[in-house]
Amino acid sequence: MAKRSRNHRTGSVPTAIPGAAGTDSADRLTARIRDGQLDGQLPALIDVINQRTRVLADLKLRQSLAQISVGARVRLNANVNPRYLQGQHGEVHDIDGEHVVVCLDVPVGRFTSGHIRCSPLSLDIEEAET
Repeated sequence: MAKRSRNHRTGSVPTAIPGAAGTDSADRLTARIRDGQLDGQLPALIDVINQRTRVLADLKLRQSLAQISVGARVRLNANVNPRYLQGQHGEVHDIDGEHVVVCLDVPVGRFTSGHIRCSPLSLDIEEAET
C-alpha cells in the first residue's frame, strides 16, 4: 500500500462549473461528458482546455509583470519556493524576461547574496508609505 492513501470518490463529477458564465450551457456540457456522450471528442476537449488554461496562466503572468517596476517594494507571498522565503520583504532589482530579481532586506537561507529570481506571481507589491 502507498504511504499516502487518498479517498477517491467514485462517480463524483461536479454537475456545475463554479463561477462559469452561462452555467446552463456549462451544466449541459458537463452532463454530456459525465454521461459519456462526448467520449470520442474527449482528447480534443482536453487539448482545448489545456491550451486555454495555458493562455490564461500566461495572461495572469503578463498582468502581474505589468504591475511591477524596478525599485518597487515587495513581499514574497505563498506562491514562492522555497517556503521559508514566504513573508520576506525586499526591493525589485531587475525584471528579466518573465522573472523578477528581488534584493531581500535580509539574506535568508541559501540566498546569501540576498538576491533571488522568482515569478512575479510570487510577489505582492507593498503600498508606499506617505
